[in-house]
Amino acid sequence: MNKKIRVGINGLGRIGRQIYKLCIDDPEILLIGINELNPDINNWAYTLNYDSIYGKPKYTTLVKDSLLVCNKEEIFTSHYDDILNVPWNIWEVDFVIDSSGIFKNISSCKELIKMDHCKKILITNSPPNLDFEMILGVNHELYDHKKHNLISSSAGNFDFKLPAARKTATTARIP
Repeated sequence: MNKKIRVGINGLGRIGRQIYKLCIDDPEILLIGINELNPDINNWAYTLNYDSIYGKPKYTTLVKDSLLVCNKEEIFTSHYDDILNVPWNIWEVDFVIDSSGIFKNISSCKELIKMDHCKKILITNSPPNLDFEMILGVNHELYDHKKHNLISSSAGNFDFKLPAARKTATTARIP
């Protein structure tokens, strides 16, 4: 059996909350950590449990000290405004999904990869200076795991993020 893909989320707004739920539901993904500017972790749990946009989930997210707990899995948390300060490498994250919408993160994301703090970063918007913009069913076969590390997958369409992560992990042979 392959090791689960270890994912971190940067930004727990509308898109980040949906990515959280998709990660929790996906048996191939292990959600390791979340960075969100809002320091009120109890508010995070509340918005995940009682989401006015996506509705109430089939599972409950709890707070335990500075961790979120969902389906018996503990999820690290932090609230840094600079994505470079998040301990992705200590959390041993394979992928970071940046759903913060902060364009200055692009240069910081490139630094994270150079510093080997994660293997790949998926961006939920389509800023300039990406390595690749993957659109499944259109150009995914052009993805090159050796040179594409900072990836987006269609402007603002978060439904493509986890399939893109799975395709990226499979192609890059992340165990």
